[in-house]
Amino acid sequence: MKLGTGSFFRFAVGGGINTVLTYLLFLLLSAFMPYVIAYTITYIAGIALSYVINSFFVFRTGRGWKAMIRFPIAYAVQQLIVRRGGAAGAAQDDAPPSVAIDAVPPATGTKCPECGARAMIRKDGCDFCTRCGHLGSCG
Repeated sequence: MKLGTGSFFRFAVGGGINTVLTYLLFLLLSAFMPYVIAYTITYIAGIALSYVINSFFVFRTGRGWKAMIRFPIAYAVQQLIVRRGGAAGAAQDDAPPSVAIDAVPPATGTKCPECGARAMIRKDGCDFCTRCGHLGSCG
């Protein structure tokens, strides 16, 4: 097999392209709308872009509408598993940071300017968001 022609190479390149494009989209959208909305739109666009890249560039299968509909179902199932605490018996210490953050309910406070959650509290003399970690004014 020649270097650069295998599906692993195409998979790595496709993943890199997807990551860069969705990150740029997130940066663009977050300049005009709240973080949560920008992230949600970017996440959905990333799934769609991943389908196109994997179907037509990486594996070259050119799937149809049925496969396109099934593709995001895998992401939905993954999100349900993560939101429900991961695999049975998995320790919380082994969870990725996003799961660990979601497992701790945010404190009720004022609205965070970064993520929009009502989770701003006063901690060590500074405004602190228990949801996203944003550090506000101090003093």
